[in-house]
Amino acid sequence: MNNRSELQNEGLTSDPWEQKFKRISRSAWEFSSNSPEESLELASFMGSRALPGDIYALEGGLGAGKTLFSRGFAEGLGIQQPVTSPTFPIIQEYDHEPPLYHMDLYRLSDSDDVIETGAEELWSGSGVTLIEWPDRAEDILPPDCIRIRIQIDGPERRTIRISASTQRMELLEKQLSRKPGGENPGTSAD
Repeated sequence: MNNRSELQNEGLTSDPWEQKFKRISRSAWEFSSNSPEESLELASFMGSRALPGDIYALEGGLGAGKTLFSRGFAEGLGIQQPVTSPTFPIIQEYDHEPPLYHMDLYRLSDSDDVIETGAEELWSGSGVTLIEWPDRAEDILPPDCIRIRIQIDGPERRTIRISASTQRMELLEKQLSRKPGGENPGTSAD
């Protein structure tokens, strides 16, 4: 995608920085970030349009920016509290409507450990869930989770790939094209 009209056709039309989205397939997009600020902006944009029940699996190596992404996502959702990696408590709940469950599964070894934390119960609730190190729970992750893979391309450059099932990506496109707070694009209050 190289211009705004193409983005409008794809339903991604909120800010000029969105021109960096590139459709890879019907079930994946990429975003090129040149700075932590751009990554935060993307995360905030996605968080502002998150819906109850959404589950995001954040993938990437140490230092890729998963917690930075989580912080921007939480800000977009409207959470005022500082967001840090919940490595030691494993699950951090942010009281908000909808609630945000931020999970860091790094210290767990497999899905049995994840089950013991009660994470699966949160996934089926009405909150929004961000999961760092989702590979620890790969065999029990819900099939409709949205995967966000952050690849390190340089000291500040990242490629952020967003993928899900084709059906889930179609729903995500609709979510991202609506205005924050649930208003649909093109509607006006009378």
